[in-house]
Amino acid sequence: MLRALSSLFRGYVIIRARGGPLETFINRAVAQGIALWQLERAGPQLLVARVAAGDFLRLARTARRLGVDVAILHKAGLPFLFIRAGRRHAFVAGGFLFAALLYVLGQFVWFVRVDGADAVPHGEILAAAAHAGLRPGVRRDEVQRDVVERRLYLAIPRLAWASVEVRGAVATVRVAERAVLDADLHQPGHIVAARDGVVERVAAIRGQALVAPGETVRAGQPLISGMLAPGSADYLARIGQGQLPYVRAEGVVRGRTWYRGLGEAPLVLVYEEDTGRVHRYLSIKIGEREWRIGRPEPPFALVRWEQRTAAPRWLPGVSATWHVGHEIRRLEQPQDAGTARAAAVATAREHALGQLPAGVDVLDEQVSVWEDPAAGVVRAAVTVEVLQDLGRFAPVGEPVAAGAR
Repeated sequence: MLRALSSLFRGYVIIRARGGPLETFINRAVAQGIALWQLERAGPQLLVARVAAGDFLRLARTARRLGVDVAILHKAGLPFLFIRAGRRHAFVAGGFLFAALLYVLGQFVWFVRVDGADAVPHGEILAAAAHAGLRPGVRRDEVQRDVVERRLYLAIPRLAWASVEVRGAVATVRVAERAVLDADLHQPGHIVAARDGVVERVAAIRGQALVAPGETVRAGQPLISGMLAPGSADYLARIGQGQLPYVRAEGVVRGRTWYRGLGEAPLVLVYEEDTGRVHRYLSIKIGEREWRIGRPEPPFALVRWEQRTAAPRWLPGVSATWHVGHEIRRLEQPQDAGTARAAAVATAREHALGQLPAGVDVLDEQVSVWEDPAAGVVRAAVTVEVLQDLGRFAPVGEPVAAGAR
């Protein structure tokens, strides 16, 4: 709702991007803070999306560098409405005044919302954010995201991580709560990478940041060290007391990472149906001995068996079983290649998305499809790129990847 209102007042354009590396084009736009929404892939080399009017020139320059052809299909929003109305001279002055007002209003944060909090009251989070300078009416360029995130950590220990995102007039505070408060929040240790990824942001609340935005990290690699700086007062004090020179590292390392799902679908559908022919025989069991009445082997190759057993309570150890075999035939039906590809991709996508933790932002998706004639199937791989917290706590003494302090 807020995005729709913001887009209406600021104006937006519907663009068509064709040719070139479209995935790289989208990633570059996101990295530059250019919001694209309602993306539609009309083909492998064709993309339709919406972008704020004020961001179009920057987007066009990015596209030109990548060799992507970008064209405007439609202009929407109040600024364009007033421009069209400006052809009537009585509205020209009003249109310019309104555009100037929109520009001024767009430099401020008017809405602050919280996402991801269940047990922690939203009001408590908003109050902590306001104390750090994030409140309705503040200028966008005055919001220091690292300061706000640090304040949230220090003020609300129940939060596992927090991040701040400002888009247009809306600031979103995304948080994740601790499932259970740690028995000992002072246990020393590091923040290490839970999985491979590329670092986007680092906010070290306690400890020393060992990585910077843009670096590639591997699972187990230390991200924020809990080791005190050698020679510092705290370091010397702990050494003098016979303690390890470590604290419990705290902070957030947000980054891009990938989840891969696989799927397949047959090119030939195989199903079975009954022919109507039936073979029966009876087996009677008394204790450990069994007698069969009729031939157990059916006169056909493919059979589906049904069994019904009767065991009288007044005759313990005695039972009679009727075996009924239904002849079946196996039929094959070629499946349309497009249908098989779609089914394989759907399965792979479901597998990939099923691995995602809660609260992650999906940035991109790459799909690969190929046929395996020997196996008679179409295989697909879907790789989903997401933005998430890369770190996890590792107590001192837990083995970590090379580079740990």
